[in-house]
Amino acid sequence: MCPNCDANIKIDADSQTAFCAKCGIQLQSQDAFVYYELKKGGEPDVGNIGSYKLLIKCGTEFLEQGKHDLADACFANILKNAPDDYQVWKLRALTLESRVVNEHHASFYEYNKDGGLKENKAYIDKYRELCGNAVRHCPAESAEALAEEFNDRIRAHFNIAYRAYKQERRRTLKFVVLASSALLLLSALALNSCRM
Repeated sequence: MCPNCDANIKIDADSQTAFCAKCGIQLQSQDAFVYYELKKGGEPDVGNIGSYKLLIKCGTEFLEQGKHDLADACFANILKNAPDDYQVWKLRALTLESRVVNEHHASFYEYNKDGGLKENKAYIDKYRELCGNAVRHCPAESAEALAEEFNDRIRAHFNIAYRAYKQERRRTLKFVVLASSALLLLSALALNSCRM
């Protein structure tokens, strides 16, 4: 399948390259097989993909399918050869955000009695790092807007997590106050019955 236009193409088994009759591009035969496998719901080996365009397509497709590890592997693969590509850093940040919201939703947005907000903070720190790399490599004229977009996203997620933390703290405090009041009442009753 052509990664450029999604047309089915015929490839000679011995050929290293192929042409798409629909859009006319020349491509590596391996890339056509990888893209076909991806579109059919498979999980091709992203280590075998050499084309930047195909890695982006595979990464975004995996991201839409909720396959966060594979999506991140595609984007990380691109950054090995193009570490200054701010769009790919942004895609990695959005992949992590999607993973947290979809896979770790409960643990991220609910206060964990044992660890507090430690797990949430670890995700937010990693997210900030990826966002920072995107902003650092972004063209100067777009950097401020991108930084503001990321700050808004970070604030939104952290505020949800922090509200959950505050709600749990209020619940705990209410329980402690009720338990203390009940204990004081019982002590007063016991003391009163002892006096009689």
